[in-house]
Amino acid sequence: MLGVLWTQMWRSPAKWALPFLVGFEWWIVNELRSPEFALWSQIGPAFLYSILVVGPVAAAFAGLRASAERRPSLDDLMMTTARDPVARQWVAAFGDVSWVAVAYLVTLGSVVAVVAPRASWGGPDLGMLTGGFLAVWTCGLLGWLAGWLLPSRITGPITGIGLYVLMGLALSFDVTWRTLSPSGPEILRPSEQIRPGLGWWQVVWFTALAVSAVSVTGLVARSRRSRWLLFAGGSLAVVAVIALAPGDERSLIDDPPQICDQGEIEVCYHPAFESGMPEVKEAMVRTVSPLVQAGVLPPRAVMQNDSPALVEDPEWISFSPWGGPDQVSIDVANWALSTNDCLPMVEDASVSWAHRAITNWLVIQAGHNPGAAVVITDESGTREATLEDVLDAETLATIERFSDLPHEQRISWLADNFDALRHCEIDPDHLP
Repeated sequence: MLGVLWTQMWRSPAKWALPFLVGFEWWIVNELRSPEFALWSQIGPAFLYSILVVGPVAAAFAGLRASAERRPSLDDLMMTTARDPVARQWVAAFGDVSWVAVAYLVTLGSVVAVVAPRASWGGPDLGMLTGGFLAVWTCGLLGWLAGWLLPSRITGPITGIGLYVLMGLALSFDVTWRTLSPSGPEILRPSEQIRPGLGWWQVVWFTALAVSAVSVTGLVARSRRSRWLLFAGGSLAVVAVIALAPGDERSLIDDPPQICDQGEIEVCYHPAFESGMPEVKEAMVRTVSPLVQAGVLPPRAVMQNDSPALVEDPEWISFSPWGGPDQVSIDVANWALSTNDCLPMVEDASVSWAHRAITNWLVIQAGHNPGAAVVITDESGTREATLEDVLDAETLATIERFSDLPHEQRISWLADNFDALRHCEIDPDHLP
């Protein structure tokens, strides 16, 4: 039997698509996860989401194969062969879908090889990863079913497009039904957990769909076992739908104690972020160091998963690790110098001009680009914004003048004017 499966697999034209499938899935997964951090919580949902693309490919290949198997001469052969028709269908579908499944496993192995040595907290969600693997086969067998019932050279590709559209629409479905599609679950943060067993219930759901697809084609082929297979698949599907109906409910987990690094500023963060924390820590510390030296900010920083809320009198410096060092520096500078009376999004008001100048100076003196979050598209292409793109000449001159002051004078001015600066009460004439 293994020899027959290998023969079908080797003869399949889908093998030529393997490098492209691996490369494309690798790109999808790495676009969804944060490459600067080795976070297991992102891997399972990312691979499930990748089925949005590779699943329809499996369906298209299998649909084309099923249409070819429905030639009249093969129909007669299938009805007279001693082998169970359902088993024959499995073997024929295996040859094409297996290459898409191999692409999934190769990409999974590559991502795990990159993440595992650096990960410092948690582990892979085996239920979600297994569910993604079975979803590949489910999509392939649904494509096989469509090609078997409506044999045509265009049935497979149309089925693949239809699955892509349905799984894409699932992203906008109510949370109750989103988990019925592999593309439904969203990326988890290390401090979140999805309700226990969701991945394994998706395994049951995809298995039920696959068994049902095989049993329907078996009924057309007059297989004696197909009625029982259809009953089993339908029963599993009902149970899985009931279990998945509450959706991907999330809750905060009991976080472990944050890791705290001592130094000029004590920096505390979730242990899952340890792999990429050196650059984030350096960006954050360098950005707020002048304010800490001025005695206007506490010498302790605590990580928050989301963008920190503005506060009047902070007990510690709040920072979020997302976005890379440039973005961390921008976010921390805005947080440190802003209150609800002087939001960082206020623009083109003279009252906030001094606030904007000092905020950008904090980022620049830390060695980062205040325009990193802005993308410029011009005749030369797409590029990251420069200082000249995001700041006017007068603001740049003010920043340069402030930078030329002696270090002690800058620190003294920040200590005397910090509160007024945060409330946008400093006008341009009061800048040194």
